[in-house]
Amino acid sequence: MTVKPDGTIEEQIISTGHSFNCVKTTTELEQSLGEVSDRQLTDDYLQSLDTESDYVQMFEDLTE
Repeated sequence: MTVKPDGTIEEQIISTGHSFNCVKTTTELEQSLGEVSDRQLTDDYLQSLDTESDYVQMFEDLTE
């Protein structure tokens, strides 16, 4: 996590083993910090998508 001079917080998840786990892992923390203004998925996340349900989960992650 990086706290920027303007007070915004940036987090980057390195690896949780499966693509959408990173979003689930950080949800509670993000809710306690405030509103998520932007979410960018990494190449690692996108490369780990194997099934149609993974793509559905990706869409849900982006729209939370």
